Amino acid sequence: SDGHVLLAGGHDSVGNALSSLEIFDPASGKFSSAGAMSVPRMNHAAATLGDSRVLIIGGTADGTTALASIDIYDPSAGTVSTGPVLSTPRMSATATTTLDGKVAVIGGNNGSANGSRDLVSAEIFDPAIGQFSPSASNPVAARSGHQAFLLPKNNAILVVGGSSSGTDLNSAELYYPWADSFQGCVSFHRIRF
Repeated sequence: SDGHVLLAGGHDSVGNALSSLEIFDPASGKFSSAGAMSVPRMNHAAATLGDSRVLIIGGTADGTTALASIDIYDPSAGTVSTGPVLSTPRMSATATTTLDGKVAVIGGNNGSANGSRDLVSAEIFDPAIGQFSPSASNPVAARSGHQAFLLPKNNAILVVGGSSSGTDLNSAELYYPWADSFQGCVSFHRIRF
């Protein structure tokens, strides 16, 4: 909320996952260390909560095993703590904060160590209770590597692109948080993600 940017994990030039956290200060144009996550992560998702804490969700440390663990970065204290675990380990998922402050974690892949399956499920983080719970409905399509965008006028989440079982998707769907339901949309012409 103060304009700083958190960089969490990723991988180095040879593909090793990183656990480091850095903060970019746009006023100075410089990066500074912000500590480290509990485990190295790449292909993870992140979402900012209403109190400016950042959930760093799932991902993979080795490129094959999906993580169910969560780290929470608190910018006011400058600390990192572990959070509740996901119901399903996920990498290449999305995390989108809704207008009511909850976080929708949609799709992803369970990792090749678990049979490499793109997921047709979602989980909701409720900061009021500090827990994840499975969505009452499933997405229309299994997908990973997709994008998700909050539509601020109505609180719906537009989920687009990605892939399913190695095939690029040109489809989109909407998630309606107030109804905890998904609805398919028309396909788009070009695969963009």
